[in-house]
Amino acid sequence: WGGAYYCAPGHGGGNFFRANGTRHAPLVRVAHAVNVTLTGGGEINGNGAAWWRRCRDLGTDADRPHLVQIENSTGIVVGGGLVMNQTPSWMLHILLTERVVVQNISLLNQDTSHGPSF
Repeated sequence: WGGAYYCAPGHGGGNFFRANGTRHAPLVRVAHAVNVTLTGGGEINGNGAAWWRRCRDLGTDADRPHLVQIENSTGIVVGGGLVMNQTPSWMLHILLTERVVVQNISLLNQDTSHGPSF
């Protein structure tokens, strides 16, 4: 990675940050929240193919944002026909959260660019 990125400890050691300590924010982030519902027949599309091409061009698999991240929260519902598609990195990242219900969602990553691995 040429020193441009480092792996932060914690959460399985998989949190990759830029050298200045920042990372791209998730497209949808719920943090320190109570009783939040993400539902509906809509789609959250992360334009993953563009990120995957960027990673191959830069020669690194780091720095891709999560699509939906829920952290340090309680009473969360995700579902109701919601579609998550084309994630740059983790599709649904839930951490340090209690009372979570995930049901009736579609997770799609259909693309001909073969994902982020290079």
